[in-house]
Amino acid sequence: EAERHGAKVVEAFMYRTHPSWLEVKRLVASGEIGTLRHIQTFFGYHNLDPGDIRNVVQFGGGALYDVGCYAINSARWLFEAEPEVIGATIERRHLHGSFGTDTVTAGLLRFPTGSATFACATSIEDGQWVHIMGEAGRIELWIPFNIPPDRPTQVTLTHGGAPPVDPAVRRIEFPVADQYATQADAFAAHVLDGALEAQREALDRRLGAPRVGEEARGEDERARHRFVVLDHGRGPAQRRVALAREHEGERAVEGDSAV
Repeated sequence: EAERHGAKVVEAFMYRTHPSWLEVKRLVASGEIGTLRHIQTFFGYHNLDPGDIRNVVQFGGGALYDVGCYAINSARWLFEAEPEVIGATIERRHLHGSFGTDTVTAGLLRFPTGSATFACATSIEDGQWVHIMGEAGRIELWIPFNIPPDRPTQVTLTHGGAPPVDPAVRRIEFPVADQYATQADAFAAHVLDGALEAQREALDRRLGAPRVGEEARGEDERARHRFVVLDHGRGPAQRRVALAREHEGERAVEGDSAV
């Protein structure tokens, strides 16, 4: 629709324009850590305010929609592929009851050449990190999504194992940068010269795909991917399997359960 009107549109995942992530993307794409095989991500915080929009079902609240989407988006970006199998376990309870939203969600994405696991939360200790593992090395990012705008950022590149083995560790430091400012600059460049055209095309593919985990009729000839959800908080955990026609990732819905 935007293209029909001559407008520019880019998905607003601000972290992808920060210098630290641009370098991580370059390192992975260049084979610095060998073939990418696994990504492990955690992004969570503690917020039990019932009036907060993040805890209101009707407004799309919950851990997955708020912060889990970053784990999914970054994995798809680094693997440069869509997941073939998606699974999740969902916890909807918290210390004082339930808002109906997911308070802790853990997920698994299987890609053609590797996998990603993630956990996201709205009801546990604050924290966020990403570990990227290849066949010949690994990359670690701390505070990878709420990147501080007022201090340098550091990425760790490691080859040769972990202590007590003596690995080769290189800490790459980046000067202060505000990821929202870099996002604005990147979008301005896109408007002027199409600098983010590849991201726009990727967005086109995602917007054109059905939601992962939508229940597909058994007779649908295009159904080809298995989706498993373990949902705790609606009585005993139930194993529900659905077939999905395509992949979308950021907002996967199985029945009325956000996963």
